[in-house]
Amino acid sequence: MPPKVLAFGNQKGGVGKTTITLAIAEALAESGQRLLVLDLDPQANITHTLSSSAPEPQFDMLDVLYANQAGAIDDAIIASSWSGIDLVPSAARLARLDVEAITAPETRLKVACWDSKAVAGYDFVVIDLPPSLGRLALNGLMYADTAHIVTEPEAFSITAVQEFFNTIDTVRASPMLNPDLINGGIIVNKRARLSEHDFQLEQLTEFFGPYLIEPVIRRRAAIADVHSTGVPVRRGTHKSRLEVQAGLDQLARTITAERKHP
Repeated sequence: MPPKVLAFGNQKGGVGKTTITLAIAEALAESGQRLLVLDLDPQANITHTLSSSAPEPQFDMLDVLYANQAGAIDDAIIASSWSGIDLVPSAARLARLDVEAITAPETRLKVACWDSKAVAGYDFVVIDLPPSLGRLALNGLMYADTAHIVTEPEAFSITAVQEFFNTIDTVRASPMLNPDLINGGIIVNKRARLSEHDFQLEQLTEFFGPYLIEPVIRRRAAIADVHSTGVPVRRGTHKSRLEVQAGLDQLARTITAERKHP
Protein backbone atom coordinates (compact mmCIF):
# COMPACT_ATOMS: atom_id res chain seq x y z
CA MET A 1 0.00 0.00 0.00
CA PRO A 2 1.43 3.44 -0.92
CA PRO A 3 1.95 6.00 1.84
CA LYS A 4 -0.63 8.66 2.60
CA VAL A 5 0.67 12.04 1.46
CA LEU A 6 -0.29 15.02 3.63
CA ALA A 7 0.53 18.62 2.62
CA PHE A 8 0.43 21.62 4.94
CA GLY A 9 0.36 25.17 3.64
CA ASN A 10 -0.85 28.74 3.56
CA GLN A 11 0.17 31.48 1.18
CA LYS A 12 0.56 33.77 4.22
CA GLY A 13 3.76 33.41 6.22
CA GLY A 14 4.13 33.50 9.98
CA VAL A 15 1.15 31.29 10.81
CA GLY A 16 3.22 28.47 12.31
CA LYS A 17 2.83 26.16 9.31
CA THR A 18 6.23 24.54 9.72
CA THR A 19 5.76 24.08 13.46
CA ILE A 20 2.45 22.29 12.89
CA THR A 21 3.98 20.15 10.15
CA LEU A 22 6.78 19.13 12.52
CA ALA A 23 4.34 18.43 15.33
CA ILE A 24 2.12 16.22 13.17
CA ALA A 25 5.12 14.31 11.83
CA GLU A 26 6.49 13.77 15.34
CA ALA A 27 3.10 12.63 16.69
CA LEU A 28 2.72 10.11 13.86
CA ALA A 29 6.27 8.81 14.29
CA GLU A 30 5.69 8.43 18.03
CA SER A 31 2.66 6.24 17.27
CA GLY A 32 4.89 3.86 15.31
CA GLN A 33 4.33 5.18 11.78
CA ARG A 34 7.21 5.46 9.31
CA LEU A 35 7.55 9.09 8.23
CA LEU A 36 9.18 10.95 5.35
CA VAL A 37 9.13 14.76 5.45
CA LEU A 38 9.54 16.69 2.20
CA ASP A 39 10.67 20.29 2.65
CA LEU A 40 9.40 22.41 -0.27
CA ASP A 41 9.99 25.72 1.52
CA PRO A 42 13.17 27.57 0.43
CA GLN A 43 13.40 29.03 3.95
CA ALA A 44 14.31 25.45 4.98
CA ASN A 45 13.15 25.89 8.57
CA ILE A 46 11.96 22.31 8.89
CA THR A 47 15.26 21.11 7.40
CA HIS A 48 17.31 23.08 9.93
CA THR A 49 15.22 21.74 12.81
CA LEU A 50 15.24 18.10 11.74
CA SER A 51 18.87 17.94 10.62
CA SER A 52 20.58 20.17 13.19
CA SER A 53 23.08 17.43 14.06
CA ALA A 54 23.25 15.73 10.66
CA PRO A 55 26.11 16.11 8.15
CA GLU A 56 25.66 18.36 5.12
CA PRO A 57 23.40 16.50 2.67
CA GLN A 58 24.79 15.57 -0.74
CA PHE A 59 21.46 16.33 -2.48
CA ASP A 60 18.51 18.55 -1.68
CA MET A 61 15.01 19.17 -3.02
CA LEU A 62 16.22 21.29 -5.93
CA ASP A 63 18.33 18.38 -7.20
CA VAL A 64 15.27 16.14 -6.95
CA LEU A 65 13.04 18.49 -8.93
CA TYR A 66 15.64 19.33 -11.56
CA ALA A 67 16.27 15.64 -12.24
CA ASN A 68 12.69 15.15 -13.49
CA GLN A 69 13.17 11.38 -13.35
CA ALA A 70 11.12 8.63 -11.76
CA GLY A 71 12.66 7.57 -8.46
CA ALA A 72 14.94 10.62 -8.23
CA ILE A 73 13.73 11.24 -4.68
CA ASP A 74 15.58 8.17 -3.38
CA ASP A 75 19.07 9.66 -3.53
CA ALA A 76 18.06 12.73 -1.50
CA ILE A 77 16.47 11.01 1.52
CA ILE A 78 18.45 11.38 4.74
CA ALA A 79 17.85 10.30 8.32
CA SER A 80 16.79 13.21 10.51
CA SER A 81 17.81 13.82 14.11
CA TRP A 82 14.25 12.96 15.23
CA SER A 83 13.45 9.30 15.81
CA GLY A 84 11.36 7.65 13.11
CA ILE A 85 11.49 10.58 10.68
CA ASP A 86 13.46 10.80 7.44
CA LEU A 87 13.83 13.96 5.39
CA VAL A 88 14.37 15.33 1.93
CA PRO A 89 16.04 18.66 2.79
CA SER A 90 15.46 22.06 1.28
CA ALA A 91 17.85 24.97 0.69
CA ALA A 92 17.55 28.64 -0.19
CA ARG A 93 18.43 27.87 -3.81
CA LEU A 94 15.15 25.98 -4.16
CA ALA A 95 13.49 29.35 -4.79
CA ARG A 96 15.01 29.24 -8.29
CA LEU A 97 12.36 26.74 -9.36
CA ASP A 98 9.64 29.38 -9.11
CA VAL A 99 11.35 31.68 -11.62
CA GLU A 100 13.45 29.60 -14.00
CA ALA A 101 12.14 28.41 -17.36
CA ILE A 102 11.96 24.62 -17.19
CA THR A 103 9.62 22.07 -18.72
CA ALA A 104 6.61 20.85 -16.66
CA PRO A 105 7.69 22.66 -13.48
CA GLU A 106 4.55 21.73 -11.51
CA THR A 107 4.80 17.94 -11.99
CA ARG A 108 8.38 17.29 -10.99
CA LEU A 109 7.84 16.14 -7.41
CA LYS A 110 5.20 13.65 -8.54
CA VAL A 111 7.55 12.33 -11.23
CA ALA A 112 10.44 12.06 -8.75
CA CYS A 113 8.32 9.86 -6.45
CA TRP A 114 7.09 7.50 -9.18
CA ASP A 115 8.45 3.97 -8.79
CA SER A 116 10.36 4.98 -5.67
CA LYS A 117 11.09 1.91 -3.57
CA ALA A 118 12.16 4.12 -0.69
CA VAL A 119 8.94 6.16 -0.63
CA ALA A 120 6.87 2.97 -0.83
CA GLY A 121 8.35 1.93 2.51
CA TYR A 122 6.79 4.80 4.47
CA ASP A 123 3.36 5.00 6.06
CA PHE A 124 3.09 8.77 5.63
CA VAL A 125 4.77 11.42 3.52
CA VAL A 126 4.39 14.89 5.06
CA ILE A 127 5.00 17.96 2.89
CA ASP A 128 5.88 21.41 4.22
CA LEU A 129 4.70 23.77 1.47
CA PRO A 130 6.20 27.23 0.94
CA PRO A 131 4.26 30.36 2.01
CA SER A 132 3.19 31.06 -1.57
CA LEU A 133 0.96 29.72 -4.31
CA GLY A 134 3.65 29.33 -6.97
CA ARG A 135 5.28 26.34 -8.66
CA LEU A 136 6.68 24.82 -5.48
CA ALA A 137 3.29 24.80 -3.77
CA LEU A 138 1.70 23.30 -6.88
CA ASN A 139 4.32 20.53 -6.90
CA GLY A 140 3.25 19.58 -3.41
CA LEU A 141 -0.48 19.82 -4.13
CA MET A 142 -0.17 17.73 -7.29
CA TYR A 143 1.51 14.93 -5.33
CA ALA A 144 -0.55 15.12 -2.11
CA ASP A 145 -3.54 13.01 -1.20
CA THR A 146 -4.78 15.60 1.29
CA ALA A 147 -4.04 19.31 1.72
CA HIS A 148 -4.42 21.04 5.08
CA ILE A 149 -4.43 24.79 5.59
CA VAL A 150 -2.66 26.17 8.66
CA THR A 151 -3.77 29.61 9.81
CA GLU A 152 -3.85 31.81 12.88
CA PRO A 153 -6.81 33.87 14.12
CA GLU A 154 -5.44 37.22 12.93
CA ALA A 155 -6.51 39.86 10.44
CA PHE A 156 -6.35 38.74 6.79
CA SER A 157 -6.58 35.08 7.83
CA ILE A 158 -9.92 34.63 6.04
CA THR A 159 -8.54 36.09 2.80
CA ALA A 160 -5.45 33.87 2.94
CA VAL A 161 -7.51 30.76 3.68
CA GLN A 162 -9.90 31.51 0.82
CA GLU A 163 -7.04 31.98 -1.63
CA PHE A 164 -5.57 28.63 -0.63
CA PHE A 165 -8.99 27.02 -0.98
CA ASN A 166 -9.21 28.46 -4.49
CA THR A 167 -5.82 26.96 -5.36
CA ILE A 168 -6.91 23.54 -4.10
CA ASP A 169 -10.07 23.82 -6.21
CA THR A 170 -7.99 24.73 -9.27
CA VAL A 171 -5.77 21.68 -8.81
CA ARG A 172 -8.80 19.44 -8.33
CA ALA A 173 -10.67 20.87 -11.31
CA SER A 174 -8.21 19.64 -13.92
CA PRO A 175 -7.81 15.93 -14.78
CA MET A 176 -4.23 16.82 -15.76
CA LEU A 177 -3.39 18.04 -12.24
CA ASN A 178 -4.76 16.22 -9.17
CA PRO A 179 -8.54 15.67 -9.32
CA ASP A 180 -8.37 13.29 -6.33
CA LEU A 181 -6.84 15.87 -3.98
CA ILE A 182 -8.81 16.07 -0.74
CA ASN A 183 -9.32 19.37 1.08
CA GLY A 184 -8.46 18.19 4.57
CA GLY A 185 -9.60 21.33 6.35
CA ILE A 186 -8.20 24.18 8.43
CA ILE A 187 -5.87 23.93 11.42
CA VAL A 188 -6.07 27.04 13.61
CA ASN A 189 -2.77 27.73 15.33
CA LYS A 190 -1.35 30.30 17.78
CA ARG A 191 -4.62 31.21 19.49
CA ALA A 192 -4.12 33.50 22.49
CA ARG A 193 -6.49 35.02 25.04
CA LEU A 194 -7.15 38.11 22.92
CA SER A 195 -10.45 39.63 21.88
CA GLU A 196 -9.10 39.93 18.33
CA HIS A 197 -8.48 36.18 18.25
CA ASP A 198 -11.97 35.49 19.57
CA PHE A 199 -13.43 37.65 16.82
CA GLN A 200 -11.32 36.16 14.03
CA LEU A 201 -12.11 32.62 15.17
CA GLU A 202 -15.82 33.51 15.01
CA GLN A 203 -15.27 34.80 11.48
CA LEU A 204 -13.43 31.65 10.44
CA THR A 205 -16.24 29.57 11.90
CA GLU A 206 -18.87 31.60 10.05
CA PHE A 207 -17.12 31.30 6.68
CA PHE A 208 -15.49 27.87 6.93
CA GLY A 209 -17.21 26.12 9.85
CA PRO A 210 -17.33 22.55 8.43
CA TYR A 211 -13.65 22.75 7.51
CA LEU A 212 -12.31 23.76 10.92
CA ILE A 213 -10.36 21.00 12.64
CA GLU A 214 -10.39 20.53 16.41
CA PRO A 215 -8.55 21.15 18.57
CA VAL A 216 -7.49 24.76 18.05
CA ILE A 217 -3.80 24.97 18.98
CA ARG A 218 -3.05 27.65 21.55
CA ARG A 219 0.06 29.79 21.61
CA ARG A 220 2.46 28.17 24.04
CA ALA A 221 6.18 28.51 24.70
CA ALA A 222 6.62 24.74 24.41
CA ILE A 223 5.80 24.99 20.70
CA ALA A 224 7.96 28.04 20.09
CA ASP A 225 10.91 26.24 21.69
CA VAL A 226 10.92 23.48 19.06
CA HIS A 227 12.81 25.49 16.43
CA SER A 228 15.26 27.05 18.86
CA THR A 229 16.16 23.75 20.57
CA GLY A 230 15.64 21.28 17.72
CA VAL A 231 13.85 19.00 20.19
CA PRO A 232 10.28 17.68 19.80
CA VAL A 233 7.61 19.09 22.11
CA ARG A 234 7.24 15.87 24.11
CA ARG A 235 10.97 15.79 24.83
CA GLY A 236 11.23 19.44 25.75
CA THR A 237 11.50 20.88 29.23
CA HIS A 238 8.82 23.58 29.23
CA LYS A 239 6.04 23.10 31.77
CA SER A 240 3.32 23.42 29.10
CA ARG A 241 4.67 20.54 27.01
CA LEU A 242 2.21 17.88 28.26
CA GLU A 243 -0.84 20.06 27.57
CA VAL A 244 0.52 21.02 24.16
CA GLN A 245 1.44 17.48 23.19
CA ALA A 246 -1.99 16.14 24.13
CA GLY A 247 -3.58 18.65 21.74
CA LEU A 248 -1.11 17.87 18.95
CA ASP A 249 -1.61 14.13 19.32
CA GLN A 250 -5.38 14.63 19.07
CA LEU A 251 -4.86 16.82 16.00
CA ALA A 252 -2.73 14.13 14.35
CA ARG A 253 -5.42 11.51 14.98
CA THR A 254 -8.09 13.79 13.57
CA ILE A 255 -6.36 14.72 10.32
CA THR A 256 -5.29 11.17 9.54
CA ALA A 257 -8.82 9.84 9.96
CA GLU A 258 -10.95 9.42 6.86
CA ARG A 259 -12.29 12.94 6.47
CA LYS A 260 -13.39 14.32 3.14
CA HIS A 261 -14.88 17.70 2.31
CA PRO A 262 -16.81 18.56 -0.83
